[in-house]
Amino acid sequence: MRDVCSLPAVALTVILAFFLAASGCQRGCSEEDLGTIVHGVPDVPGSEKVFPLPELDPTAQSEDSSELILIPVPPGHELPRE
Repeated sequence: MRDVCSLPAVALTVILAFFLAASGCQRGCSEEDLGTIVHGVPDVPGSEKVFPLPELDPTAQSEDSSELILIPVPPGHELPRE
């Protein structure tokens, strides 16, 4: 009786394995389907200029609470206090 009950499970597994294997049997993409392939870096005006990073004051305190960063902590753990 136990062998009869496992027959549908085995059949379903074989069918699913066939469809998974057959799903990769499609035609390949042509170069037209891929679009334009750029092999070099395009010359963009202004790309040679260095963007200056803003200088931030590390001692500045913000009064706006929307600038606070909240770090999720798993239950049972605590962040080290400074």
